[in-house]
Amino acid sequence: MNTVLTLLPPLALALGAAGLLARIAPRMEGRARVVLTVMVWAFAAFTAALGFGVGGVGAQFPGWQAIGQAAKILFYAAPVVLLITHYVRRQSVSIAAWGGLAAYGLLLILAGQVATVPGYSEALLYPVLLALTGALAVQYVRRTVLLRAIRGALLALCVGSLVYLVAAPALATSNPDALLYTAGYAPVGYTNSTIGLSLRLHGLASHPNTLGYIAAAAMLLGLHPALRYRREWAWQGVALAALFLSQSKTMWVAAAVALAFRAALQVGTLPPIKRALSHVALLGAAGAGVLAVALLGSNIDPGDITLTGRTTLWQVTLGEWTANPLAGYGPQLWDDAYRTAQGYAWAGQAHNQVVQALGQAGYLGLLGLLLLLAGLFRAAWLSRVATGGASLALVALLVVRGVSETPLRFGLDVGALVLLAVYLVATTPSTQSQ
Repeated sequence: MNTVLTLLPPLALALGAAGLLARIAPRMEGRARVVLTVMVWAFAAFTAALGFGVGGVGAQFPGWQAIGQAAKILFYAAPVVLLITHYVRRQSVSIAAWGGLAAYGLLLILAGQVATVPGYSEALLYPVLLALTGALAVQYVRRTVLLRAIRGALLALCVGSLVYLVAAPALATSNPDALLYTAGYAPVGYTNSTIGLSLRLHGLASHPNTLGYIAAAAMLLGLHPALRYRREWAWQGVALAALFLSQSKTMWVAAAVALAFRAALQVGTLPPIKRALSHVALLGAAGAGVLAVALLGSNIDPGDITLTGRTTLWQVTLGEWTANPLAGYGPQLWDDAYRTAQGYAWAGQAHNQVVQALGQAGYLGLLGLLLLLAGLFRAAWLSRVATGGASLALVALLVVRGVSETPLRFGLDVGALVLLAVYLVATTPSTQSQ
């Protein structure tokens, strides 16, 4: 009953909005562009509203709930409006690679019914809704329009975070690995520093790792030929500065791997001599990276050996999978009650996408994850030339982030925006860039 009551208000509002917009469905292209672009910026605003400090200090400001509700209404309304438009126009739609994302969400819902602790979470619908929105939207709105809106939103968060750093450095920075904070949100007793900076920038995001994700995605989207701005070097510099100051080691590695994928693709198109020289340069860069890790290895914080406690979370989560191999623990895995019972109040997820899928939904979750990745990899490979290698780079970013985070366990926030961007780029037709 609680689930039904939770779903009724946003569904009613979404259907109401859909009913109003259905009257203009036959002339939807221009209006759909506006609706979906506004949705993108609503997500960005919602993320910023929950930021302003680790732990969502922005939630204390008046009006942030309204922004969140607006994002939810648009998130539900967009696919409903587009489905009605298809019905009115009597058009068919191919969901193609988006089907893997929808299947992932549906399998999570199915697993939740036979899990150790059966249940349903509204967030399980998000992959399905995102897949429908993306697959339908590109029938009416050029994907570059949506991608420019997304990249603009991500870059705005980077710029805002850097401005926030200058205006209020004590509030814009933190060390989320330290457990004690003063009333002013400044860390206590933090002496270790990853790169000589005693604090990490989270800016408008709720966590430095989230800011790193935002910045890396904005930077890699700039590889797409149709998404480059005038003075692109300046925007790339802004994204790189935000990524660097976030001190997110996972995102540093992810960005490096993504750029390596893109570089390898570009090298393959060069004449033989330039190709050979480029291979030497790439090998030299890889060797330098290995050497840097070896030299810095003696200075690694002991906590990093366990990936700041993540390996312990993996053990606990995999224990739930062992108890119910088919369907796992259920959607309540690592919710407030679960992590309190386990004694890990700081952990809201398994901090690994594969482990999360197994622990939450067992083999059903793993099957959904494999379907998603298979469709995404295939689409990214086919679109690699049309997107200038950006498709493979963004998929690499998503996969590497999945080593220490769960990028497919997103909410109505920047995680959905980045995933939408990855799919929009990866599903670009191989013969042309729309």
